[in-house]
Amino acid sequence: MSDIANKSRVALVACPDYDDTAVDGAVRAGLDLIGGMARYVRPGEKIVLKPNVLIGTSPDKCVCTHPAVFRAVGKALLEAGAAVTCGDSPGFGGAAVNMRLAGLKRVADELGIALADFANGRAVTHTQALLNRRFVIANGVLDAVRAGYIPKHKANDLGIICSVWLSPGVIEAQHVDHKALFDIQRRGMTEAIRKAMTNEPSI
Repeated sequence: MSDIANKSRVALVACPDYDDTAVDGAVRAGLDLIGGMARYVRPGEKIVLKPNVLIGTSPDKCVCTHPAVFRAVGKALLEAGAAVTCGDSPGFGGAAVNMRLAGLKRVADELGIALADFANGRAVTHTQALLNRRFVIANGVLDAVRAGYIPKHKANDLGIICSVWLSPGVIEAQHVDHKALFDIQRRGMTEAIRKAMTNEPSI
């Protein structure tokens, strides 16, 4: 197979505004260009739909994924037969309240998409580790394994080294939300893992 055939396929479709009908049509046109949702999703497959929820604010400010885009992708996944949940680790506060303020929770409720657990994790041990022998794996990561983003047969053998930058200004900050810092770091690490597993960016 040629190198070109192994490249990720990207579709660009123009959309004039965030009208639900227009966005839905654009998303479906884009999916058709890359082979349709059924090419990537199997009936019954567990999918975590992750909008970008930096902080809950009006969709007009374009800080988070727009509810119309979330709706269109969610509908396409459900029509393909996927078992869909949704969520994110916002920069400040929990997912539920930020998604509600961003207009995403209402859409999720309308589509029957429940919030995934991005806050809790499962403790695991590794008795042969050199330093830390007890780890907590976020449930979102475990769901990624179940969904196949991290192959189950490789999950115990993979070693990924990455770093997430933290502003030095935090050292002198008067008021620091440590929970928010933890969430941001975890989200950054998760994204780094996702890119490592999907060869992004390719060289």
